[in-house]
Amino acid sequence: MTETSITELRNLGPKMAQWLGAIGIRTRADLSQLGAVDAWFRLKAVRQGHMSLLALYAMQAALMDVDWRELPDELKAALREAVEKPN
Repeated sequence: MTETSITELRNLGPKMAQWLGAIGIRTRADLSQLGAVDAWFRLKAVRQGHMSLLALYAMQAALMDVDWRELPDELKAALREAVEKPN
């Protein structure tokens, strides 16, 4: 079975696919295994802190195969909290 390329997922354009590829995420399975939050932190580190919450929502929505605008407010709040809480 062929794994779904990151470029085929909803919400993730060519630039995001390029960024994800740079951190070793090339398939849906790669993103799923790492999770949207951890992927966001890795991207943020590579991009010297420049990573928006929209990117986080887009990755989570891609895993759920929904438009990022359809993410429930509660899920968006949980995602925000996960990346904003101090370590």
